Amino acid sequence: MYTAGNVDMELEVIDELTWTIRFVQPNPLLPIQMAKTTGGLVSGPSMAAPKHYLSRYIPHLTDDPSLIDAALAANGLTSWEQLHYETAPGDGRGPINFWYRNPELPTITPWISENSPVTDDPYLMVRNPYYHCVDIEGNQLPYIDRISHALFQDQQTLNLWIAQGLIDMQQRHLSSADYTFFRENQEAGDYHVVTWRAAQTNAFHPNICCADPVLRQLFDTPEFREALSIAINREEINQLIYSGIMTPRQASPVRGSPQYDPEFTSRWTEYDPERANALLDGLGLTERDSAGHRLRPDGQVLGFTITYSEVLGSMNPDEVQLVVWDLWDQVQREPDEATRHELFMQILAFHKEHPYMIGTVGEDPQSVVVKNNFMNVGSGFISDDTLRNEGIARPKQFFIRQA
Repeated sequence: MYTAGNVDMELEVIDELTWTIRFVQPNPLLPIQMAKTTGGLVSGPSMAAPKHYLSRYIPHLTDDPSLIDAALAANGLTSWEQLHYETAPGDGRGPINFWYRNPELPTITPWISENSPVTDDPYLMVRNPYYHCVDIEGNQLPYIDRISHALFQDQQTLNLWIAQGLIDMQQRHLSSADYTFFRENQEAGDYHVVTWRAAQTNAFHPNICCADPVLRQLFDTPEFREALSIAINREEINQLIYSGIMTPRQASPVRGSPQYDPEFTSRWTEYDPERANALLDGLGLTERDSAGHRLRPDGQVLGFTITYSEVLGSMNPDEVQLVVWDLWDQVQREPDEATRHELFMQILAFHKEHPYMIGTVGEDPQSVVVKNNFMNVGSGFISDDTLRNEGIARPKQFFIRQA
């Protein structure tokens, strides 16, 4: 974000409240990236940090080195840099400069920490008296004075709390598979369920860098990936596993995205085992063993293991993706929004033609549990980390109606 053309930005400080940044080439995605990551302290303020506080924990700026020594001892760390990052320099999640871990850190977010989430359960947040926003009538935001986050051991525990009416509002950590359970317990728990739409698609990622040379070549063959894709009965998955609440689709931008493409969404999603077998035959995979299993060109049974993980991986570059990366470089420096959009659509076109991910079902109806006296939580939002999850619903304007 702070480099363009592999050259660091230049910073010019105009006065105490104004600065200018310059790059050697256009950097049009900077505002979007800053809106999500802030570019300063995690959760804000944007591209800034409280110098009067954090300078006390930087050796050449501090007036009291004993503060650094005490903080290092308290957190079991060995260098002052570790006070400012958690896993790598620049991540902004250290025990001193991450508001979530340090109740003393000045910040301009709607709520501030009251205790430490590392040691305390529940974790408490209180309204920030210095928060800068008011509503249209001039009332200070946020409306809610105090938030309590309880730690739970597993999904079943959280679901039980919801059914017992112990949760005022919950959007994260709720599974689409539990949608029916949430609806069935609305009356008992004195809550209702509003529905958002998850910006995601369950998908398989054939490993085109597989260590097995035969599988590597097959996975990197579009006809083989097409055969895998159309051999999946997505509607059956939707009905049997998700009670019909998901949308059978290819891995592609979801409805509501400016890059949504209905043709891409339906690409290779028709259930057609006859064509899938014909595609495999066309690749020369016609030999079978006595049990009817297809054989690989080297005579081994054609088979592979599907590994499931909640953490999405990243695809490895091949010839097409080396071109998906050249275009991405152009996207990042194209100042005209319409042209930038067209360039990004060209990136999607590569995946649309021969999808590298095999989507199954997606656009989950994201359950949001809301107590009946908890107000201002709307429906129909897109749930996505890029949009900061529940942050898109303006939580600073949530309020609890008193009886």
